[in-house]
Amino acid sequence: MDYTRFLHTIIAVICLAAIMISTCPGEALAQFDEQPEIGLSPYWWTAVSRWHHIILPAAQERELDPDLIAAVIWKESLGRAWERGPVGAVGLMGIMPFTWRPSVEELKQPWTNVNWGARTLAHTIRDGRGDLYYSLAAYNGGWDKIHLRVTRNYAADVLSHYAKAIAARYDLPEDGSWIAIFAIMGNSPEPNTITVVGPQRPLARYTERPWIQANIPTMPVGLPPHAIAIKFTDAYGVENQINVWLASEDGMPFTDKSMADARFLAPPEEEINPSLSASSPGAPTATPAPASDLLVNLEPTQTFTSTHLTTEEAADGSLADPAMTSPLPTPTPTSTVTSTLPCPGGPLQVEAWDLGKRLHTERGWIAKIYIGAYGGDCNYVYTWNGEVKGEPTSGAVTFEIYQVDRFTPIMGTASVTSISTTVETKLFIEAP
Repeated sequence: MDYTRFLHTIIAVICLAAIMISTCPGEALAQFDEQPEIGLSPYWWTAVSRWHHIILPAAQERELDPDLIAAVIWKESLGRAWERGPVGAVGLMGIMPFTWRPSVEELKQPWTNVNWGARTLAHTIRDGRGDLYYSLAAYNGGWDKIHLRVTRNYAADVLSHYAKAIAARYDLPEDGSWIAIFAIMGNSPEPNTITVVGPQRPLARYTERPWIQANIPTMPVGLPPHAIAIKFTDAYGVENQINVWLASEDGMPFTDKSMADARFLAPPEEEINPSLSASSPGAPTATPAPASDLLVNLEPTQTFTSTHLTTEEAADGSLADPAMTSPLPTPTPTSTVTSTLPCPGGPLQVEAWDLGKRLHTERGWIAKIYIGAYGGDCNYVYTWNGEVKGEPTSGAVTFEIYQVDRFTPIMGTASVTSISTTVETKLFIEAP
């Protein structure tokens, strides 16, 4: 009897412990939550930075720099989760839906797409022995296509945006007189290939050979990198990492003091025309702006927007005006985001999404909507269902829409007009 009672006691303790763990997951996850989190660079447009809650965990799991993932997302999809490439690539990171991968519909889900994209990118860099340039070309077209101009242009463009994102972390101007130096740190017996890119310098690659003296940028010695693109273990079990240093045009790495001085250096007189890079093969149709320029001021303007109300059925079956039957939420001003960067031009495009939704205190619900455009002459007039939102601006607008029925979605048309051209997109927002 005593032995049976002892077994019953042990089983009861185990069951009680299992119940406590299942009902109090916060204790079990506390260690994960306490890990430091690195945010995205302020360089990225909202179209990319809005996915930070997906990018950061994927980057941490694969030991990738989040801004490298963001650069691939910008190049592949401009931050559009539903994007389809001309050869079938799907979603934010342009994943091909091969038979061993999730389906097309599954890859349109941002979490699934970024997790598979980060996994593919990390494996490709490891297979490429840390050569980030050729690994990005292979990510775009496969290792048998890295000799093609289109895949090399792809790699150069991703590295350019990634370098600018790193520079933005240190408040360096996007078009300033600086360069980024990429080099792998490990125990490889092969000569290290240095990749250099900058706003005023096309991508160049050099192989380090100690017996050749040349006045070219090289890998800094004894200085910590400004960023680490990835850490990985190669096929021989050796730890490697791709370091990135920011330096002046003459190859002198920036220290804290020289970095501060470089922030105020004007670009050279023969400034590169932004439209040239935008029109190069494989380049995206727009150049992201640092958030310090694009999103620095979201304070409301003095232009208020009227709320968007729908009719609902009254108790007697007739259609009643919700403005007469329910309290109106306080009108919210349109926030206008203004960019001070040169206009890159190109075809006019618009995109819209919801920035969040919440229940109204009395009834119905409210969605905050973002509409942004690029291309044209960068002087935009935005409308929602034909109603002008905010003043003409070179940036984007945000505003709130009220839906009086708790379970009815918000549907509408967002449009932008620039130099007599109007483009529009549909938006469907489910109730919270």
